[in-house]
Amino acid sequence: MKMLQFELLLSTLFRLVICSRSRYSSSGIGGGRMANGDMTKAVYDTNKNGIVDRAEKLATPRNIALSGDVTGSASFDGTANISIPTSVPTASSSAKGLMSAADKAKLDGIAAGANNYVHPATHPASIIVEDSTHRFVTDAEKAAWNANGGGGTGTGGGDMPKSVYDTNNDGIVDKAAKLATARTISLTGSVTGSASFDGSANITITTTGGGSSGGSSNVVNVKSYGAVGNGTTDDTAAIKSAITAATASKQIVYFPYGTYRVLSTITVTTSLDGDRGATILCDTTNMGDTLAVSASNIVIQNLIVDGNNKTHRGIIFATNLSGVTVRYCEVKNIKQAGGQTSESNGIAVYGGSTNIRITDNYVHHVDASAATGIARGILVSKRSAADADSTDIWVTNNRVEEITSSTGTADVFDSDGIVTQGNFAGSDYNTFTGGRTNIFITGNYCYRCQKRGIKVQSPNVMVSNNIIEMASDRLCFSAIGVTAPNVKITNNMINLPFTNSVSSAIQVDGHTSTYANFKNIEVSNNHIRINSSNANCDGIRLFNYISLISIIGNIIENGRYGVRFDASSDSIIVNSNIIKTAFYSGVVFKGAAVNTSVFATNIAVVSNSFITPTAGVSVEGGTKVVISSNTGTVGWGAIVDASVPVVSVGNVS
Repeated sequence: MKMLQFELLLSTLFRLVICSRSRYSSSGIGGGRMANGDMTKAVYDTNKNGIVDRAEKLATPRNIALSGDVTGSASFDGTANISIPTSVPTASSSAKGLMSAADKAKLDGIAAGANNYVHPATHPASIIVEDSTHRFVTDAEKAAWNANGGGGTGTGGGDMPKSVYDTNNDGIVDKAAKLATARTISLTGSVTGSASFDGSANITITTTGGGSSGGSSNVVNVKSYGAVGNGTTDDTAAIKSAITAATASKQIVYFPYGTYRVLSTITVTTSLDGDRGATILCDTTNMGDTLAVSASNIVIQNLIVDGNNKTHRGIIFATNLSGVTVRYCEVKNIKQAGGQTSESNGIAVYGGSTNIRITDNYVHHVDASAATGIARGILVSKRSAADADSTDIWVTNNRVEEITSSTGTADVFDSDGIVTQGNFAGSDYNTFTGGRTNIFITGNYCYRCQKRGIKVQSPNVMVSNNIIEMASDRLCFSAIGVTAPNVKITNNMINLPFTNSVSSAIQVDGHTSTYANFKNIEVSNNHIRINSSNANCDGIRLFNYISLISIIGNIIENGRYGVRFDASSDSIIVNSNIIKTAFYSGVVFKGAAVNTSVFATNIAVVSNSFITPTAGVSVEGGTKVVISSNTGTVGWGAIVDASVPVVSVGNVS
């Protein structure tokens, strides 16, 4: 009996302990959750305002809006960082936007403090009149309001059920008035900027304009239209879309640094600009034009156009364009491929073009590989005799090199650095019918161009201050070749290191039968240096019918003859040249062996200086010849060696 009473007593004590533990577990102690998973108010609402303090998602997604100088918006619920697409308007007299450089300069000219506001001392805050809707608040009133706390509803004591704050039952509050982790809001595109955001209030992001290398907001970024620029993704459609959009809004298409692979011709109807190293890479055999320029008054700059040896044209103009500039670009690896036989051109400007600038570009490795191939680094030409004349064209400060024919010889293939063509009748480039062209080829460096450095086949051209170095391992024709009237070749430096040239440093081919359309050639103040072992190359050589020729102030070193006339020329002045030849005379007028019908006439060779192994001046044919006041050291002792009557006065050897 006693044993039974003892067992009943132990059973009663054990139930008391279990009940005590149950009450302890349900009291909310331990992680702020009750036994059924509910969270205590002390955890989720520390300031007792009846709103969950923070969570991984906002109860109400916030709209992040940009206003003022930059516009843009995006919805944000706190689950991840976001980027806001932005745009910056251009400032005008009626709208805010990015300031132009000219306006900035004007602003900088305003004296410091000129626009500062100075509050009058006679206007204290007490002059504001209080009424029923406008009152000052005292510190005591503010303190009283701040001391008031909010209520709330939920389980006992204001606690919130778990089914409310954690609907997916993952142990994390779903949404709240504030994020547990503040997120960064960053801006991309035309502007940059960022700010930290925890959802407790709306924010404003300070922005900075960006975009092209010039910092202008007037750009369309190709990456905003899906271009990747990794060299493998096909960016053709994205680039075309960007150009279409920019053309409509009169903006510039901007290429950030990268390699943009294209599989078809890009038609250019607005300005293009790129970061240094931004490359447009052709990756389709026989694509034709890489960039086809078809709009006037645009600029293409800071881009690399890589033909990848798969296409035979780089930057190509349509006809009848005006006001187009191509500058600071590199055009390379242009080659006839896939059976293509039409000429390879790095940059080509076609008929009817006016006010065109091709300047400060690097054009190299343009090759003609087909059996009838022609290669040009930079070309200014008509596409047909029906095209209008091109006028006011500047080709300046470019580097052009490795323009080649990978098959054939230089006598067959035209592989020239810079070429002008036009104003011709039919296929005879020596018969000119058009008006003025006004083409300026100046300050360029032509290196290792296989046949010619510069070729002039249009009238009214100035070739000046260029440096031309031909290849020593190729059969070159001439550094500068001219087959047009009204051409001035001046202040150029020419270096011919080869030993196998078949012609001359500067060569002028006149009309085949008449003086009428071929006149006014000036070759002045050029410095020509020829390999001393080359017995086949002349300094300056003239063929066929040419009138009004001036050869003045040139320095010619080595070669076969200094100046050679195989021409039925009229009105010739050879004056103040310094000529040192390695093989024959300084100046020679060829006779009957070259032209049996008409000889040169009205010739003056005056005040030149010669160092030659034979004579200073040899006259094998010609009429009305005056040779006067020349000096030098000549191997034959006399300055003049004439087979025909000449007037020789004051020549000293």
